[in-house]
Amino acid sequence: MHFTNFFTNTGKRGAKGRSCFSYLDILRRPMPHNCSKCNQCKIDKLPCQPCIQERYQKNYENWTSGNEKIDKLVKHVRPSLINTILFLEWIPYEDLEIVNKDFANGGFGTISLATWLNGYVVRWNHHDKQWVRQGKMQVVLKTMNESDNISDDFIAELEAYFHCASRHLISYLGITQNPETKDYAIVMEYAENGDLRKYLQNNKDKLYWRRKLDILRNIVAGLEIIHVSGMTHRDLHTGNILQFKDLLYPSRITDLGLSKQASKEKTDKIIGVIPYIAPEVLNKKPYTAASDIYSFAMILWEVGTGEKPYASLSYNDELAHQIKNGRRPEIPKEIPECYANLIKDCWDIDPQKRPTALDIKEKIMKWQSVLGWFPTEESRKDVEAKQFEEADDEKSKEDRRYRAEKYNPPPKPQEPSAEVDDNQDHRELPDIDIDDIDDEPLDDNDNNEHADDNGKELQYGSNELPNNNSKELSHDSREIPDDISEHQHDSKELPDDISIKLSDNISKELRNDDDNREVPDDDDDLSFSDDDDNKRELHGW
Repeated sequence: MHFTNFFTNTGKRGAKGRSCFSYLDILRRPMPHNCSKCNQCKIDKLPCQPCIQERYQKNYENWTSGNEKIDKLVKHVRPSLINTILFLEWIPYEDLEIVNKDFANGGFGTISLATWLNGYVVRWNHHDKQWVRQGKMQVVLKTMNESDNISDDFIAELEAYFHCASRHLISYLGITQNPETKDYAIVMEYAENGDLRKYLQNNKDKLYWRRKLDILRNIVAGLEIIHVSGMTHRDLHTGNILQFKDLLYPSRITDLGLSKQASKEKTDKIIGVIPYIAPEVLNKKPYTAASDIYSFAMILWEVGTGEKPYASLSYNDELAHQIKNGRRPEIPKEIPECYANLIKDCWDIDPQKRPTALDIKEKIMKWQSVLGWFPTEESRKDVEAKQFEEADDEKSKEDRRYRAEKYNPPPKPQEPSAEVDDNQDHRELPDIDIDDIDDEPLDDNDNNEHADDNGKELQYGSNELPNNNSKELSHDSREIPDDISEHQHDSKELPDDISIKLSDNISKELRNDDDNREVPDDDDDLSFSDDDDNKRELHGW
């Protein structure tokens, strides 16, 4: 056995050139050892597969569900392509708490959200002689309509799932049966971020090409495993791709093989969402791997644009007829040219000219290897990578403009203000002959006449004068007789000698008024009016 990886020098070097952490790394790594139960050599910390298989089969040795096909499905333990063992547990219905009965609508049954109280099997505890389980977890139940009489095709499709199971496909955890309806349900893992269609809609402004390519690589890698296993999906679209909070495997394909209904007589019916169905399938030809590639072309288009294909059209026979005659969605100009060419290759009218899933995966991985996680000189020089960089640069500019308009909107145009110009507040006195004023004193009736004309404007916009008997005082003026306040207001426009005479009259009136003014006993009697003219509306932040 080759042990090179166990002595890889990964730590920082000390003064003598040796790694400071190399010995600790060796201790942390799993070493070859024999299983304490079966004495077979194993090199990892995972549970011994032969032991788990033996224990699991013994656990279900005398168990039956009442359905021979289900018993065969549950009791059999299968190896997978990822060097692990898989089994489909029989989960008692009482171990599931239904959280949302109508969580989503499926084409062939209902989808419910539930809590599995115990969780899936992790390992066998030899000391306690029992299974160690994950614990309470959220799961999804997909109940097949009228599945109390499960066909051989349904069982064969589930068996095929286990044959091609991988981290790029959603995990089937078990099977259960509703005791009331007698319908069977598949228990699957729950996707926190929903399906890809909703994910694209919710994150349209956040997804750049590096992230988009990572999603597509995960999808096509799962599709490659399906095709290598000799299967076809037959219902591949963004609604059947689930998004998880997993950096390495964020996108996983679901509904593998379950797109066919449980009864035999309906298996030849065309199934799927019209824009994603290949034209040859619409012409009643059988599904092939190339048909899945056509469906993946529509996923490429939807991920690139963030929109559903033919969103403005009805998904009916007319659209299906147009697709058979060569109609395809228009590719926007902002899509990188190399990416647009890949879309066109994948939806070619001739299935033989479409690339394989492996070809697509290698092309996407090539783009990713050049792009990296951040722009570099190499990515700017590469012709195809440069197209993605320029598309992201343009999107970044659009996002900045969008954020600027959203969070810093331009000020709204101010409506004409109701405030009166200061120059118009002071009415001009009539022309006065200075010689006449020197010879004749001012008449009190004239003062009162002017006060009657302008009294309404002396209260800073108020519509009426305060009552002389009221105890409420305005904060912007005291109770001054109208004839005095008017001339005091306009005295600045008079000659000096007139101002002196007015001042003498004002002083006398004020002294008399102060002697007769009633002082409030409590501060509560004072009333202050709000100055609405000083309020301003703020725009933006």
